[in-house]
Amino acid sequence: MTHITLIGAGSVEFTRILMADLIEFPELAGSTITLHDINPERLDTAERICRYTIEATGAELQVRAELDRRAALDGAAFVINEIQVGGFEATLRDFEIPKKYGLRQTIGDTIGVGGVFRGLRTIPVLLAIAEDMVELCPSAMLLNREVQRLVREFDSTKKPVFSIGHGAQVLISSQTVRGRQLTGAPSIADDIRNAGGLYRDQPVIQDGNWVTTRSAADMLVFTRAMLEKLATAVPVAPA
Repeated sequence: MTHITLIGAGSVEFTRILMADLIEFPELAGSTITLHDINPERLDTAERICRYTIEATGAELQVRAELDRRAALDGAAFVINEIQVGGFEATLRDFEIPKKYGLRQTIGDTIGVGGVFRGLRTIPVLLAIAEDMVELCPSAMLLNREVQRLVREFDSTKKPVFSIGHGAQVLISSQTVRGRQLTGAPSIADDIRNAGGLYRDQPVIQDGNWVTTRSAADMLVFTRAMLEKLATAVPVAPA
């Protein structure tokens, strides 16, 4: 039985979408989904939505809710990060403070000044989660939903996507590899094939907007391919 823990499950919309994804995999039948959040009201809402989804679909999943993060992590095989440290108020400041000084941002959560703000308040929490995982579920894989969302967004809009070695696991978890040619660490070749990807045991593979490399040992040829892709992908404003 697989134990999957959602940290920050009070982000109800993300949790709802994740549950819809999880019930699509018959391999997860009998698994336990543990929901954790520091807000008891939002956690209760997330739990009720998950229980309703399971009942409505007949999925063979168990759900439990934990306010204690360590209890939620104990024994997990996969940990999915959904946290938004500081909530909406902090996110609003990520935009309003740069705007005050003349900087307008389209997206301020992963790059630019707003991304720095978010990183400064999020990284300490992620490090604390990682320390708990080392103690309570040392073999667990930490998945960041935001990264997966960005991969899907970049892929759908034909923006460049780059992967090195085991980075292909992020592409797999983002459900974007089906029908695509790519390479990665040989140890995950079967994972790529099982996800519908076409694994190629070569230093670098380019497929559309993707450039993937087998390992850091192939960095020179990978860097050349990456720069060539960026040169054609980034629009240049007319003089």
